[in-house]
Amino acid sequence: MKETISLRFRGISNPVVLEDADDLLPAIETVFPGWSWRRLSRRSPKPAVISVIREGDKYRRQSCWVEEPDLDDDPADAMCNFVSDIIDAYLEGHPGTLGIHASAIRLNTGLVVFPNTHRSGKSLLATHLVKQGGVLFSDDVLLLPKRGHQGMATGIAPRLRLPLPGEQGATLCNFLARSGMCANQRYGWVNLRPGQVAMLGDRAPIKAIVLLDRPDIPGGQPQLELLSRSEALARLVRRGFSLDAKAGEVLARLSKVAGRAECYKLTYGSAESAATYLCEKFGD
Repeated sequence: MKETISLRFRGISNPVVLEDADDLLPAIETVFPGWSWRRLSRRSPKPAVISVIREGDKYRRQSCWVEEPDLDDDPADAMCNFVSDIIDAYLEGHPGTLGIHASAIRLNTGLVVFPNTHRSGKSLLATHLVKQGGVLFSDDVLLLPKRGHQGMATGIAPRLRLPLPGEQGATLCNFLARSGMCANQRYGWVNLRPGQVAMLGDRAPIKAIVLLDRPDIPGGQPQLELLSRSEALARLVRRGFSLDAKAGEVLARLSKVAGRAECYKLTYGSAESAATYLCEKFGD
């Protein structure tokens, strides 16, 4: 007989159900350090918003956002699409909330937002910024509440692509070794401590929008150059999404975000030196 575990995530009314997959609980603890969740004492009468079922040595995920169930090989892989579904479930329960595919770090009192595409190095840069004292608001999706123009944290850990680029120094390797990761050969979810990651719902003004430009040949000093607000807005629009807002509303809200922020392009080779440079620029 399968063991069924029901979990309640903050801000999501329907439960997440694990069937014969209690070994995912340590991965969930690592991946959601700032998103409160709890194990229910008994199965909820409400239908599951997400189900993960252990089938042999694989995990099958079901949700209304997946046309066909996904099969994952290990906990680190299982968390990748699980995170996407959790965010969609939160957005569905909070009409008018927008998402931006971006990493975001609070330096001092404001957010520096990196609305770059996948494989651009934003998660590695965000991890270096956390190591140097920044607070993670987002590794992949920054939330914008319906009212106001501040960014809102998801409380989700950064996911690094493995193996790490060869130029990473001993300080990052030591930081990751101390922190620990939920990892396989392709991905590593960094186990952050309280204070290194903002809690779901924490808000901060968006101080800067920074597009990342990492040359194919690493090296050179990091350099910021001003970016037009129209270019920054275009990137936000390409990276923004909503489950319910109309395109015109999304554009209007993102225009206000771009209009209030400093806009830059960052050219850099080393993520560690870029993090130091950004902390000096925006940390005061």
